[in-house]
Amino acid sequence: TRLVVVGDLHGQIEDLLLILRKHGLPSHDKWFIFNGDLVDRGTNACEICVIIFSLKLLFPSYVFINRGNHETMSISQVYGFREEIGYKYGTK
Repeated sequence: TRLVVVGDLHGQIEDLLLILRKHGLPSHDKWFIFNGDLVDRGTNACEICVIIFSLKLLFPSYVFINRGNHETMSISQVYGFREEIGYKYGTK
């Protein structure tokens, strides 16, 4: 079994797509671990979350997700994820 370790995407969807093109989708002999810091800084953190969470739903035994420090309320307020969500989906 091969393990693909991915970390610190920070909203850069091009990086995630490159990794998926290079390694393919998760499978019984290819596992993925996403080591947090998926959000903030880049402009596509919402889309990255949708893709990674979808991969987890499709391949639950082969995809693992760790929360990084940017996946906290205080950090995401400072570095832009909360603002991205408000811009894309509206605020209350």
